Amino acid sequence: MKQINAYSFDELPLNVQNKVIETFQQNEDFPFLSEDLTEYLNILLKQKHIKGKATLSYDFGGSYEYALFCGTFEHNGILIKVEERSNVPFYSFCDAEKKVTPKKEEAFKNVYLGICEQLKTHGGLIINETLNPKNIIEMIKTNKYSFLADGRQV
Repeated sequence: MKQINAYSFDELPLNVQNKVIETFQQNEDFPFLSEDLTEYLNILLKQKHIKGKATLSYDFGGSYEYALFCGTFEHNGILIKVEERSNVPFYSFCDAEKKVTPKKEEAFKNVYLGICEQLKTHGGLIINETLNPKNIIEMIKTNKYSFLADGRQV
């Protein structure tokens, strides 16, 4: 029977510790990102007095990072339908009298884009915190992971 030596993170040489951290960063799939962003979106919608059910769309890994939301919403007496077309929001406005002023349209677009920017910032913070080496080390130690001498997880 062959014996395998397993090491705690602190027992690994510094260059292997760095390799372990890099591996965790590369394999991170952010399992709670969508849930966290959806919860944050619902808070922002409530704060801005926007009623409706939103569907979230985002990409933080591409060359064009974005966060937006789609659905049918009520805001300041008007109904707004927001659809995504090629990662860009497309708006349709109407109200009971079919008289949505350009001022009301612009006001909603400004609120909408502000929320999208907040979502993008919040998502970036979550990603940065998750990939932060200190947080990865804490997670490794909390879960008492063991490693081979070359940094592969046991």
